[in-house]
Amino acid sequence: MNMSDSSYRKLKTKYSNRKGINIGQELIAPCLAGEPKLYRRGTGYFSSSSMKAYAQSMSSLIEKNVKFEIICSPVVQDKGLIEILESNSTKEKKLKNVLALSENIVLDAIGFEKNKENVSYRSKVLSYMIASNQLEIKFAIPKTMEELITEVSYEELYHVKNGYFEFHNGDEVAFEGSFNETERGHSKNIESTLVFRNWIDNDIERLNETKAEVDDDWNEVNSEDLNIYPLGDEILRKIKKIASKTPPINPNPPPTPPVIPPDPPDTGLPYDLMPHQDAALEKWRENDYKGILALATGSGKTITAIHQAVTMAEKETLCVIIAVPYIVLAEQWVEVLNEYGVVPYECFGNSKKWYSKLENAIGRFNLNIKKFLPIIVVNATLNGKKFQSQLQKIENSLHGEILMISDECHHHANRNIIKKLPKAKYIMGLSATPWNPGDKESESILKSYYVDEVYTYSLQQALDDDRLCQYNYNIHEVELNAEEEEEYLRLTKIISVLYKQKENGLSPEKQSMLDNTIFKRSRLLDGIEDKFNVLDNLLKVKKPSPFKLFYCGSGFQASYDDEEDLHIEKDSISIIDRINEILSNRGWDVSKFTSEESHSERRNVLKTFKNKTINAIAAIKVLDEGFDVPMCDEAYFTASSSSERQWVQRRGRILRKSDNKEIAVVHDFVITKTSSTSDFRDLINREMARVNAFFKSCTNQDQIEDQIKVIKKTYSIEEQKGELNG
Repeated sequence: MNMSDSSYRKLKTKYSNRKGINIGQELIAPCLAGEPKLYRRGTGYFSSSSMKAYAQSMSSLIEKNVKFEIICSPVVQDKGLIEILESNSTKEKKLKNVLALSENIVLDAIGFEKNKENVSYRSKVLSYMIASNQLEIKFAIPKTMEELITEVSYEELYHVKNGYFEFHNGDEVAFEGSFNETERGHSKNIESTLVFRNWIDNDIERLNETKAEVDDDWNEVNSEDLNIYPLGDEILRKIKKIASKTPPINPNPPPTPPVIPPDPPDTGLPYDLMPHQDAALEKWRENDYKGILALATGSGKTITAIHQAVTMAEKETLCVIIAVPYIVLAEQWVEVLNEYGVVPYECFGNSKKWYSKLENAIGRFNLNIKKFLPIIVVNATLNGKKFQSQLQKIENSLHGEILMISDECHHHANRNIIKKLPKAKYIMGLSATPWNPGDKESESILKSYYVDEVYTYSLQQALDDDRLCQYNYNIHEVELNAEEEEEYLRLTKIISVLYKQKENGLSPEKQSMLDNTIFKRSRLLDGIEDKFNVLDNLLKVKKPSPFKLFYCGSGFQASYDDEEDLHIEKDSISIIDRINEILSNRGWDVSKFTSEESHSERRNVLKTFKNKTINAIAAIKVLDEGFDVPMCDEAYFTASSSSERQWVQRRGRILRKSDNKEIAVVHDFVITKTSSTSDFRDLINREMARVNAFFKSCTNQDQIEDQIKVIKKTYSIEEQKGELNG
């Protein structure tokens, strides 16, 4: 269904389920396609099956916040009602159990007792909409029925079938007929309904009458005839407990029409470059159109690169290949490219979607028919055989040149990957931190392709130039318990021994042992118990509010038993799940954002984060790069990262400017408390390296300077010149 259209304006005055006509498809679906602000409905019966006519578009309806209000009879089957009436003695008991039956029907419709895998898409939609107050259900019980003296018949049930739609542009559509809000009512029973539209003069009176009838029932104006009961608090709690925190993902989304890139590109320059962007491109051109631009997160890397690409495409036959690490990041590039009038060939996901299109385009490019070939590809696809086979054709072309743009180019610091990058005349690498200080191997590999880092625009420069949001820095000191200290020292001893042996070369087995031990020690520090205790205490006095990030370690919290060794995964809970549990217990609506979630799930998490459906994201490393959440104003760093790249990337997530965002806040969980100064000095030094980096750029140095001095004095850490004064 094509959303956000006005096909409802072509509605007829009457519909009936005869000769293949489907009221759901012919009346309800077109109205919902217009994205109304309200659909209010009176119906004898309601079921999730009614969504069948428009289920594929429910995600769009949720996103556009279409409000559904349904008032219906409290029971689906007469038999069930009669059994209740006959088995209960008092009016109060009978009424209580009638409503309980009704609410159980709702629970059944959302698949309450089913395994998650067995719950249908529309049932998931129904539970999500109820939990988020986008769907409100009320039960109408005639007062004659509430007397409950004799057996009731259908004549004594609430049995109306009317409703209306209100649209944002002022249009209104009402209907009155015989169909219920069920699949049978929409498509199977022989039903009919009359339709009234407020842009048709002859319809206005009947439309207003129908609207008034529905509104009176909804608002319990007919108090002499009806009593109205909303879903009870207990049933709502049950639904909210099982409902997804993010809009359910449609397993069978409607197909999207293919997009053909324009040739030549209808390019424009929608953005004026800032001085640092102009300077970066000038240095790149001076270096023979090769090199890495080390631009701080949030300083406009994407626009800088695209601006250069479209400028070059206007002057020569050009293939632009943009390589990125993640699909979500690729989609962000596509959006900005579109703003420049460029529609790239999207080489990610199932190859059936892009391979033949790309092959045909390359053929036209090689024949000099096509003058501009924009391609965006994720690294995994770029390294694959199918893309490599097409890349060779571009490289062997007698016409045009290749401009290679690599976002987060540090991902290419691998000798096998670097060999597969395009043989390009023009090469531009982008990364806030191409390599960590001292990582000579990564530096050497990257320079073998990208030549050199030709321009640097640091996070501090971006802050000084007011390109990023200022931030306050909070240090939360945490301590190792006795078991954690013992295990840390054991792992450190193994690492020390292996490092000494490394001078003479390590066997593959010992190198693997070294790598695994370092990893194990890192996960130990990420999941120490006191971090959870300190976080929980912080949240005791903090009300849940939107746009908060929680960075977690990627492993499992350590558990100990009577054996000598530490067990990382046995009988353990993942660190992110532990943090999720703390947040949920404190009333936060939180979603995980990890590599375990699908691309679609992560995209939906970001959508719900931006529209405040959830107020927090608990993330692992996958959020470090390329995910644009400028409205985020507060971040909690519980992972004990010693990677400068991660420091820069993670701060960059919350330092992007956004409307109504005056200052950002960083919470850093720092290990400072141990039983021994000498044994743990190296650990504290690594922690304080991160503290120093965060401290130098924060706005509240006066507040935390004394705290840092005490830590350094305790562990005899020498202060470098200018360390505490920025």
